[in-house]
Amino acid sequence: MRALGTNGRYPRRRTAAVVGLGTTAALVLGACAQEGSTPDTVTGGELGDFAATTDYLSGVARAAEEQSFRMAVDMTMRGSSPGEDEFEASGQMMTGEVDGETSSLVVDMGPMMDDLRPGESVDGDLTMTMVTDGEVMYVQAPLFGTLAEMALSEGATRSDLGPLAALSELDEGEWGRVDLEGLTMAEVAQTTGAQGVSADVFVDMAAAGEDVEDLGTEEIRGVETRGLGATSTFEDMILAQGITLDEFRDQFPTSVPGEFSEGEVDTVIDAMLDLEIPLEVWVDDDDNVRRVTLALDMSELMSGLADLDPSAAGVEMSMDMSMDLFDYGDDSIQIAVPTESTDGTNEFLELMEGGGFGGASGGPALGST
Repeated sequence: MRALGTNGRYPRRRTAAVVGLGTTAALVLGACAQEGSTPDTVTGGELGDFAATTDYLSGVARAAEEQSFRMAVDMTMRGSSPGEDEFEASGQMMTGEVDGETSSLVVDMGPMMDDLRPGESVDGDLTMTMVTDGEVMYVQAPLFGTLAEMALSEGATRSDLGPLAALSELDEGEWGRVDLEGLTMAEVAQTTGAQGVSADVFVDMAAAGEDVEDLGTEEIRGVETRGLGATSTFEDMILAQGITLDEFRDQFPTSVPGEFSEGEVDTVIDAMLDLEIPLEVWVDDDDNVRRVTLALDMSELMSGLADLDPSAAGVEMSMDMSMDLFDYGDDSIQIAVPTESTDGTNEFLELMEGGGFGGASGGPALGST
């Protein structure tokens, strides 16, 4: 996850780019990542009555292996810089289905890209479909080809694209394959949630948080739910994904020539880890999580980093995420695992390590202001 360059239309804000990309990636990955094993379901009887406590939260949202459900994730990014226009990008970024250890996830960058590039239509498909059986992730991504063409049209060369060049050459309808065996949790997280879709990360964050409070009742998609609110931290989110802090730091370069000197990246990362994250968890009478929401305001964080990077002064940044989980136990959820695929493990990991989908030199930055 390194700072992304941008074209002339989007001024480079080095700290904002790192913080924006890092926090967006962690939110997305947190929505998808599961630890290696799935505990048994905890029934309402075993949990006892609904209670605004960390103990209650610790027992919630452990889906049994045979449990099936659908999910949808909406995200909104807002920001402004002195002397520049405010921006807001929002949309439904992900939808998916889970059937035991098998899951299918569709990421659609189209709505966000439309907001990030107002008045500039994107000619191409910005979706990526991922199917995993817990051991292998299969990827079908028109997104790669579209981003490659955008980067080339803005002055990049094929060599600038790095691993994106190879991934963009998959034929239409062809599946790429990422083998998960032997990868660290950080590497699994870099594959954009390769182990399935789960609310467990965010529930664990809430359980590790402070000041758990009862939010009352709310009907979500026709189901009566009770809400719990808590304040957690970015560090709690990383640890809840099974990633050590050393592994998380290793995803960043120690320095970026012309951008960050040695040690400055650590300063930014430390500030990110201390970032407070207010979140809500809404559960039904069967102790199934129905909705998780997070609201991050990073403006104070940016202000605190102004001494390190003067361009961070006055930068306003916030991100909101809402994840719904629904249709628990629906027999119509049937996920087909691809039978033919092309190995792209090394290329996909290299792409993630190089900054993700906007990391090509000269290409569009998806996480900067």
